[in-house]
Amino acid sequence: MKKILIKIFGREFLRYCKAIIIYIIKLPRFIFKKKINGNQKLIKDIKIFSFQNTNTFFGYYDINPLKGNKLLAHSIRKNANTKKDDISIGYFDINTQEYTHLIKSKAWCWQQGSRLRWSNNANVIIYNDINNDQYCTRYYDINKKKIIKTISFPLYDINSEETYGISVNFSRLQRLRPGYGYDKLPDLTKEDNFPKNDGLFLVDIKNNNRKLLISLYDLAKDIKDYENYAHYINHVSFSPDGNKVMFFHLYVVSDKGEWRTRLCIYDLIKNKLQILESEKVVSHYDWIDNDNLIITTVRPDSTNRDYRIYNLINNDYKIIENKKLEKDGHPTFIGNYKFISDTYPDDNCFQHLFEYNMKNNKYNEILSIFSSPRLMDDKRCDLHPRFVKEGIIIDSTFKGNKRNLIFIKLKDDNYDK
Repeated sequence: MKKILIKIFGREFLRYCKAIIIYIIKLPRFIFKKKINGNQKLIKDIKIFSFQNTNTFFGYYDINPLKGNKLLAHSIRKNANTKKDDISIGYFDINTQEYTHLIKSKAWCWQQGSRLRWSNNANVIIYNDINNDQYCTRYYDINKKKIIKTISFPLYDINSEETYGISVNFSRLQRLRPGYGYDKLPDLTKEDNFPKNDGLFLVDIKNNNRKLLISLYDLAKDIKDYENYAHYINHVSFSPDGNKVMFFHLYVVSDKGEWRTRLCIYDLIKNKLQILESEKVVSHYDWIDNDNLIITTVRPDSTNRDYRIYNLINNDYKIIENKKLEKDGHPTFIGNYKFISDTYPDDNCFQHLFEYNMKNNKYNEILSIFSSPRLMDDKRCDLHPRFVKEGIIIDSTFKGNKRNLIFIKLKDDNYDK
């Protein structure tokens, strides 16, 4: 029956109907609740950056969108289609909340936007786009109001000196993990489960060329029955010193989109691959320093989740033991022993933002906020908390069944400087 309904109405329409039913069932639980509940001991102010009938968001949590008083943002109509629509890139003045449109991008997704970021060069932003029917990276000068540089490859991450970037196949990523790649251009590797000429690429930004560090075939062949699975790469991040690259090697294990993961490190100095985790499904990440990572994990056969600290030198880990951390989230370290993170929606459709002190094992909730259950799958909106100098920036669907960008200013004595 399910296959017949999908054939008649389409999978996306049926998922939307399911979301509406969930919304109606859960409506009594939150209709009389305050949509934003902040911890007044920690929060100084909350500012909301939003337009009517328009999605306003930044993207993933591993990039800082704030420089001075300028808050980078994406903006697009409420029911936008990633295949057809181009997205507005601009910035808000965090004091006046006025939005300045800069340029549009053709390469974007709901979870990561266009990988938009500030350059080290003053008044220059970096984002992914399309040029001559190929994904690329643009450098745009907001004062000169023009593109000043184009890299022939889309970049997932850039080292702190902006000399090198890491690139992956964003079309393959979108096909195998909708919401994280781009679908404007077709995936030319669709018929190959583990292409030998595709994988993790190091891009020389100055010379505008790239080299393949490790192929999907090289990653796949270590997996039992690897021929049966479609392999891809996601969640790529340079270490603080730029000498290592962390990434997830994923492979789809069923036609329902279920996957397995391996946490991988590629040492650019030694040209060597290290597998840090292959048993647990790794989910989210942050570099603590050049030799340590915080990772959220889950067992493939259960819902048990935890936060772990992985050490690259010893090739081992330790679990942060706390019942309140037995949920998935997006962690970011903000000092030697403190990090912020979030949760997925609870039974009442509320997401929770918190800080955790590893020194005294203290969990402090910063804020709880309503999350629209009508947005699901690749269109869902995680908080994706980003720590900035004076607070935390999140994306949220607490109002209008659309994305809103929120700046939470913290009291000075409650965050690590």
